[in-house]
Amino acid sequence: MIKAEWWYLKQHKLLMIVLFVIMLIPSIYAVTFLKSMWDPYGKLSDLPVAVVNHDHAVDYQGQHLAAGQTLAPICDTLMGWISKLLVPKVPLGASRRENTI
Repeated sequence: MIKAEWWYLKQHKLLMIVLFVIMLIPSIYAVTFLKSMWDPYGKLSDLPVAVVNHDHAVDYQGQHLAAGQTLAPICDTLMGWISKLLVPKVPLGASRRENTI
């Protein structure tokens, strides 16, 4: 029975092409999916990050706390973040929280 089916496919070339394309479509999907998931953290250095510092310093239990002024330069030097942007220069989607996780 299987031998007869292969013989039928050899006689009808168009059917053979259709079967090949049907097998090719899931393969293309699998390759593109694997490529997107392979090493997801490899390109994080290319991801732009902006920090808008709206922190106001406070006096709490006798201590002056200015966390934003303390953390922003650390993020600049260690992680390469951009913390010196003015609010009008921040992309519009960031202010609407569209680009946040």
